[in-house]
Amino acid sequence: MNKDELVRLQFLEDNPHLITLDENDVNLLNDEPRMSPRFYYGYSSLKDYVQHFCIAAELNCWSLSEMGVYLTLYLRGPARQAWKQMPREQYEFHHIVTFLGGFF
Repeated sequence: MNKDELVRLQFLEDNPHLITLDENDVNLLNDEPRMSPRFYYGYSSLKDYVQHFCIAAELNCWSLSEMGVYLTLYLRGPARQAWKQMPREQYEFHHIVTFLGGFF
């Protein structure tokens, strides 16, 4: 899955009212990870969550750019609200983790 496909999935998740699935979207949605990381709400240690997330990323063979986009998909509640304050073009994993570290 390339970065454009991951960004499209993020957009679809953020805008469910705009979803019209075509054959490519269905294929992407069926490409499930081998191990899904837990969702992160911000109520527990960010350091512990990042360690957990990195293990899942390794098992799924995600690149660093994929890790950044996938991380945004697993943020919920306060953690997702904090991430939304970040400039949208910053999907790099380390930038997201550093930014979230200022909140959690």
